[in-house]
Amino acid sequence: MPRFIGLGEVLAILQSGDFTQLLGVLEDDHLECKSFPYNLDQDREKMELAKDVSALANADGGIILIGVQTEQEPSHQGDIIRRVGCFTQARLEFSQYQSVLSEWVVPSIPGVRFVWNASSANRDEGIASILVPQEASRERPYVVTRIVEGSGRVLGSYIGFFERTRDNVSPHEARRIEKSAEGW
Repeated sequence: MPRFIGLGEVLAILQSGDFTQLLGVLEDDHLECKSFPYNLDQDREKMELAKDVSALANADGGIILIGVQTEQEPSHQGDIIRRVGCFTQARLEFSQYQSVLSEWVVPSIPGVRFVWNASSANRDEGIASILVPQEASRERPYVVTRIVEGSGRVLGSYIGFFERTRDNVSPHEARRIEKSAEGW
C-alpha cells in the first residue's frame, strides 16, 4: 500500500541502511527521488540539480534521494518508490555538487548536506542523499542563475524560480514570484 513518511523516518531508514523500507513510499513536498547520480558533465543536469535543490529550499526544505527509482502511481497523486539501485560511492563527488550549487543558485543555500548512505546488505554500495534544511527557507527566494535551452545552450541572462509542491517542481512566472515574495 503506498504511503507517505516524514523526513525523520526517511533519515532513520538511511541511517539503518535497510533501503527496502523505502519501497512503497510516495514522493511529496519534501521528498524527491533520482534514479541515478546527476551527470555534472552536462549543463542540463547541472540545471536539474540547481532546480531540485532550490525548489526544496523555496518550499520548506526536504531531501533528495539518489539511487531510488519511482514510477507514477495512478491511484494516488504522485510517484511511488519501486526500486533502490545501490551504487559505489566513487560514482559521485559531492564537492562537484556543491560547486554547481554555488555557481548556479543565488543566494547560496545555507546548511545543505550531502551524505553517502551505505547499504546494510553491502557496505561497499549505497545511495546518496541531499538534505535541504527547513531553516534554509527563511532566506528564500533562491533563483537558478542559468537556464538551459532545449538546444542545450546555456543562457546566463535569465533566472529560474522553482518551488516544490507535492511531488512536482515547476517554474514560476515573474508575476507569481513577485506575489510570493510579498508573503516571505
